[in-house]
Amino acid sequence: MSDLQSATEKARSIVNKFTLGATGAAFIPGSTLLLAGADVVMVNEIAKAFGCEKVEAEAFIASIAATVAGKTAANALLEFIPLAKNVVAGVGTKALGEAAIQYFKPKSPYR
Repeated sequence: MSDLQSATEKARSIVNKFTLGATGAAFIPGSTLLLAGADVVMVNEIAKAFGCEKVEAEAFIASIAATVAGKTAANALLEFIPLAKNVVAGVGTKALGEAAIQYFKPKSPYR
């Protein structure tokens, strides 16, 4: 990746891929832990797209742990309402991905 615009486009593509996956997988009973793990992978991929070190990604993941926990709790409460659970999973993943982009973009060495 040579510039910030390319990094941002790649990061948005990553977010969209994970959002689609979360929305599709949320109907599976017990998928909340899978979705939380996917969020961590997504944030790491976004960090890499912006050329950030893993240490920085781990700091961001620690700071958004409450968000992931909240989404996991909401998904657990909606276990018996599959469509609502899919919406919460998709919206939560998209919001987390966009927050990660805003976090890593200014830290990127790309200009």
